[in-house]
Amino acid sequence: MSLASDMIELLRASVKVGHRFIQHVKVTPRTKTQKRMSMTMYNNLVQKGDSLLALVDAEKAVGMELIARSAFENYIDLINLFRHRPQYLQYVLYMSSVQQVRGIERMLENRESPFSTSIISKMPGELGITIEQALEMTKEERAQYRSKLSRVYTDGNKPISEPRSRVNTSVWFRSELAGRLDLYESMFRLFSRSTHSDVMAMLKGVVKEWEFVWPPEQPEPSTLAVDALTMMIHETSEILVRKLRKPFPAVKKMVQERRRIHTIWS
Repeated sequence: MSLASDMIELLRASVKVGHRFIQHVKVTPRTKTQKRMSMTMYNNLVQKGDSLLALVDAEKAVGMELIARSAFENYIDLINLFRHRPQYLQYVLYMSSVQQVRGIERMLENRESPFSTSIISKMPGELGITIEQALEMTKEERAQYRSKLSRVYTDGNKPISEPRSRVNTSVWFRSELAGRLDLYESMFRLFSRSTHSDVMAMLKGVVKEWEFVWPPEQPEPSTLAVDALTMMIHETSEILVRKLRKPFPAVKKMVQERRRIHTIWS
C-alpha cells in the first residue's frame, strides 16, 4: 500500500458515507430554504468526489485539480451558509442571478457566433420566451435578491455589500468570509494552475525526472486533489451533522481514519 492508494480508498469510503448522509437527511419541497440549499451544495460536493474517483478508476489524471477547485467553492459557500446565517443565503441567490445576467448579456453581445445563434433561435420554441425577455426577467430577479441583501462582515469589518456599491462575489472574498484564506492562497491557487492550463500543469506526463518524454506518459493521479476533496467532504459533513442535529457516527469514523493515514505517512 502507499499514501496515494490509502487516500483514494478513503475518498471512496467518504463518498459512500456522504451519499448515505444525504439519504439520512430528509429534504422535500417544503423544507426550509437554508437546509435545502445547504444539502444541495453538499450533494454537489459529494458528486464531485464521484467524478474524481471515476478519473482515478479510468487511470486518467488530467482534470482532477479542476474538480477539486470547483469543489472548494461548494466548500466555502457551505461554511458561510451557517457562519453568516441567514444573510449568506440571499448572497448565494444574488451571486447566481448575477452569473445568469452576465451569461445572457455575453450571448447577446456575440449573437452571431454559431454557439449563441443555436441557443437563441431555440429559446422561443423550447422556453416560450426570447433571449431579450429572458434577460429582463433575470435582471428583475437580480434586483430583488440584491434588495434583500444584509450586511455581512469579515473579521476585518469589511461588508459584503453596501446599498450604493458593487457587491463582491470573488472566491477570495468568500474565502475570507469563511475564515479559509489560508486554503485559498495554497490549495485553490495551486488547483487553479491546471484549471487555466498553466504550462507547468500541462507538462505532467511529458517531463519525467526532469527529462522530456514523448509520446507522453499517463500522469499519476493527484494525491493532493484526492486528499483535499476528502477533507472538504469530512469538514462539511461535520458541520451539517452539528447544525442540522442529525447524528451520523460514520462521519466521525472517516475523520479519524484520515488522521490515522496522515500520522502513518507523515
